Amino acid sequence: MGGTGILPVWPRAGRPYHPTIIVPLIHALALRDLSGTNSVPRAPDLGRGVALQHVGTYPPSKLGGSQAEWPPTLRCRVRPVLLCRSTLSPGLLCDSFCRMVTGDTSPKASSSRPQHRAGLALLAVLAAGALLARHADGTVALPTWLEIVLQVPILLAWCHWRCGTFGTEQSRVADRWLTLLVMAGGAVWAIVGSRVEVFFAATTTFIAGTLLMDALSTLYRRVDRLIIEPTHLLRTLVGSWLLLILAATLLLSIPLATHSAVPDYRHNFWDHALSSAFAAVSSACLVGTTVYSFGEEYSRFGQIVLVVTTQLAGAGLAVLGLAIVQPFLNKIIRLRTVLLLSFGLQVLAVLIMWSSWETRDAATVGDRCWWGIVHAGSALWNSGMTLRNDGLAAYISNGAVFACITTLAIIGSLGLPVILDLVNGKPRQEVEVWHRRPGGESTGETPVPHGKGESTGETPVPHGKGESTGETPVPRGKGESTDATPVSQRVRTADPGVETESETKERPPSNPPWRKLSQWETAAAFLLLLIGAVALFYCETPWSEGIVWRLPDSWVPQRPVDFGSNLISLRDDMPYRARWTMSVFTSATLRSAGLQSTVLSQGSMSWPSYGLYLAWMIIGGSAGGVAGGMRMSVLLLIGICLFSRRRSWSSWPGGEPGRRMLLRAFLLFVPLWLAFNVVSIGLLAATRDGYWYEVILESVSACNSVGLSTGLSLHLTPAARMAMILIIITGRVIPVAYWLSVSRRFTQCLRTCSA
Repeated sequence: MGGTGILPVWPRAGRPYHPTIIVPLIHALALRDLSGTNSVPRAPDLGRGVALQHVGTYPPSKLGGSQAEWPPTLRCRVRPVLLCRSTLSPGLLCDSFCRMVTGDTSPKASSSRPQHRAGLALLAVLAAGALLARHADGTVALPTWLEIVLQVPILLAWCHWRCGTFGTEQSRVADRWLTLLVMAGGAVWAIVGSRVEVFFAATTTFIAGTLLMDALSTLYRRVDRLIIEPTHLLRTLVGSWLLLILAATLLLSIPLATHSAVPDYRHNFWDHALSSAFAAVSSACLVGTTVYSFGEEYSRFGQIVLVVTTQLAGAGLAVLGLAIVQPFLNKIIRLRTVLLLSFGLQVLAVLIMWSSWETRDAATVGDRCWWGIVHAGSALWNSGMTLRNDGLAAYISNGAVFACITTLAIIGSLGLPVILDLVNGKPRQEVEVWHRRPGGESTGETPVPHGKGESTGETPVPHGKGESTGETPVPRGKGESTDATPVSQRVRTADPGVETESETKERPPSNPPWRKLSQWETAAAFLLLLIGAVALFYCETPWSEGIVWRLPDSWVPQRPVDFGSNLISLRDDMPYRARWTMSVFTSATLRSAGLQSTVLSQGSMSWPSYGLYLAWMIIGGSAGGVAGGMRMSVLLLIGICLFSRRRSWSSWPGGEPGRRMLLRAFLLFVPLWLAFNVVSIGLLAATRDGYWYEVILESVSACNSVGLSTGLSLHLTPAARMAMILIIITGRVIPVAYWLSVSRRFTQCLRTCSA
């Protein structure tokens, strides 16, 4: 390169690039080729921080304008070198690909981090597609050379961008060492197995996993900032949620996701794609209903896709639940605390249930771990997926499984923010102060409450009812305020200081009525659990003929078919203790996880129990949980607004306007939600023939995100499957969006009246 007289210098972190990487001139050549002209930017425009250092006979001033103005000797020396370097430089290949896919030909495109991330993501998708192009038995569908060729670009781009260009020095060093370790392990594995494609499979898996974790980390930081802005938070998470559904649909559509005996795209492509979309939407909405059997027809890869989708969707809905109930909690709950607690609860449940799984279901250590992960996540996130066709009926009598699954289902239904609000410390105590002169005149100064550790230069006097120091409060902070304040000004503080010449009004010792929602939610959840268990036990017990409280025979429908020995129902002959355990388990999961463990076909239960199933599913769980339905919080807040004392609301700033707003919003929402359930029943009935018993239960379960099924979902027509997808998505999005809107308006009422 010394013969050209050109040395590109890019001073990043005090170190120039190697002279063989001719970034400015290569970029100029790329611009010339893309635009079809010979014009190139002048030297100062070649890129940020780029300078051309004179080494030979040609000063940098002669390199401006078009190449026609360059000296002939320089022009003939530069072009061959550029063409040679453009073929050999991985950095040029990566930068050119990045500009090609993003359509950006600006000189700064090669140094734009978002565009490099987009290029890495596209290359990672290409490499992952080559890696996952396999048949159902795991054999590779592509030739080995093509599989390797498709995975080489992501490795080169990763080494150039991630390990050598972006990030802090610490992060680059960490990426380099991790990459070297993975490459070394992949090389050893490839040598031992005599298969070179294993090396590229290891590096591709590592790079794709790291990029996914980076994307999730970026999303977490953004969501953590938007937790107090419900509208922006919903917009952010809906886009990621739709992308998750699309990715899950594509991954479930490939042959590797199902066993070889399952009809896939080779038999009917569109039917298989629609079934995969149905399963992806069901897992992303925490419903759990699938066309294919989760435990028997999906391979381990397909199961992992569904479980990961459930975990990510559950975490997203937990974030939305925290944003919804934050104004109704006694304290501020951090998002990080909620996510860490959810992870810790699942790990604890996996350890407790470790020895409870039978050998015929989980023979190896990996199988036991997988069974624990699947069922703990299904219970906590209320998704309802189980690895057996009969659910957990065989394990309900096991104390560890029964306790873990029931507890996690209740916690998921109530919501982790509600649980943390109940057990984590004392409620906040706040004081309202109205500063006035005697006679109602304004003090003309902005009073500032005393904080912890602040010194006023005077001995503070504690607040007392009706006490006054007789002095005008002096503002603290940036000098004295000259602006007049309103006649009535409120100052909120958790640690009030000196009471000055003002009227002080302390808030009532108890919390505001809306901040008692956590206690009411918990009490109502256990009350409904008890009522449901007692009602199911009474209605489904086949009492003797002479007992007075025995249900009439007309209240119990006849069984059209025999359910078989593997499927049980609550009306089967069983000991009272087993029936009571089954009733408690069903009542605990009915408004939340589903986790169907009994058959629900016609004749499996009495009509009162059928009505109880529908009512409990429509009521749903808490607003702060991940369960579906109308939300039990709606009925509780209506009761609190109607029957609590009006004075307990009006004594707090914004309390009375907030009460009226909540009452109007929820009195409108109840009939709207019931009407939506009726429309869902009609939509499913119009697209699928079946008994009304099955159609009603199936549609109500789908739109309330419970996941119980009579078996009708296994035999849906394509039109009915599309209708069910629409019902599931609408039933999950509408209540969350409505609750976020109500929470935002309620917070605005409190802030407006407190200003």
